[in-house]
Amino acid sequence: MLEFSATIKLKDSIHTWGKGQRMEGPLLGSVELVRGWRTINCGWCGANGEIMGDENHLRLQLLADRARREAVRELGELGGGDYDAAMAPAEVLAVILGYGICRDQRERDLIGQNRFVITRRYASSTLRSVLAFRGFLDGVPDLLTMPLPAFTAECQRGRVPGVDLTADTLPRGLSAALGMALALRADRMDHDVYALLEGGSLEETLDTLRMAAQMHADRLMVFLEDRTPLGNRHDLSAVGCRFRDCGWQVQELNGHSVKEIRAAIYDSRMMTGKPHAMILHTVAGKGCIFAEGLADCRDKKTTESLTRSALLALDGKIREEMAELEAILNGEKNSQ
Repeated sequence: MLEFSATIKLKDSIHTWGKGQRMEGPLLGSVELVRGWRTINCGWCGANGEIMGDENHLRLQLLADRARREAVRELGELGGGDYDAAMAPAEVLAVILGYGICRDQRERDLIGQNRFVITRRYASSTLRSVLAFRGFLDGVPDLLTMPLPAFTAECQRGRVPGVDLTADTLPRGLSAALGMALALRADRMDHDVYALLEGGSLEETLDTLRMAAQMHADRLMVFLEDRTPLGNRHDLSAVGCRFRDCGWQVQELNGHSVKEIRAAIYDSRMMTGKPHAMILHTVAGKGCIFAEGLADCRDKKTTESLTRSALLALDGKIREEMAELEAILNGEKNSQ
């Protein structure tokens, strides 16, 4: 039985990257999350099931919002860009990279090496920010300063710590993730494969979906965004129905709730025999006040004043979350 725990220290700091810009405010350098590893292969729930309280959920939400802030700043310097890809997946990136993917050899020795696959759309400034705040890029500072297209290219070449593979399309990403899951099982390695894939037609992937179910690839977890309303939790969206009909275990989630995403991964580890699909119901441009909810924010121009207003709004949200976390750490509020 192995036990390990780590804590973060709240502090005000000035983080510098990008075009030599100073990013000021209540920020965090690298993020250390409190964990309760009880067995080598289960960093999520432990042997007896880890109860994850408000403290850890707040840490994950802080990680997501700090990454959003950096993405807004970077896109503002560029004069605009894809605010949808930068804003909407912040929570799922924070959960996967905050808890599912090991940052260094110390963590790998405790919980092993899970795999992370994304499609090119998610190789954005938000991904880079989450990786940087978590400390994945400490040894490769060039990845912090290079232009975003070059960073995306490095992701595709497999040169970015924390990202095992970046695929061009949904079918390629799904096929690669399935191959990894089956290879890990053949090697008798009890690790997970997380695949964050962009939406699109599933018709080209039907054979892969059916094969994953037939091969009982139960360590494969696919995350897919869906913009339809969440609705009744007992109903499945059209995307969810397609996965279910192919033999997958399906969960429909609020894609902006770290608590739901974390719980879904925990539940998936308890369910064997089927691959897992997490349908993330998200809002376009979430967290950026001038882009949130807009259908055309994938290629949106911005101005200095719009960027400034979005940064101020995110700074306010971050300060509120930090104050709530400090209250929990100081015993002024119970973590539940």
